[in-house]
Amino acid sequence: MDTASYCKRTLGRDGIVVKKPSVAPNLEIYYDNSRKGTLAMGLSIKNDATEAKIRRLAKARKMSMTALITLAIDNELAKESAPKKDPEKIMAAIRQIQAQVAKLPVIDPTVNADDWMYDENGLPH
Repeated sequence: MDTASYCKRTLGRDGIVVKKPSVAPNLEIYYDNSRKGTLAMGLSIKNDATEAKIRRLAKARKMSMTALITLAIDNELAKESAPKKDPEKIMAAIRQIQAQVAKLPVIDPTVNADDWMYDENGLPH
């Protein structure tokens, strides 16, 4: 099936071709014909609340919406590729630190940390 039989084509702003597949009328596919030899597909956000959030954050950070979305996607991809933390290894490291602290000498067992940090009313010195 060729493109013409299942897509309605309209010329958008800045020479961008918008295709609306008849099988998915809410979907818009944007092609930028200004790039030589390439077709760049854009993104259309159909959720007004999401679009408003993107615009608000882009304005607050003084970034373009594209730069903001790129940053968000890069951050999420970095999280995906980051090594997963093993809770057992974390607990083993904590236990090791606890063991080291337990080996430290007690200088004066009669002195409580609260005695030198807080006064008789519980306020910091």
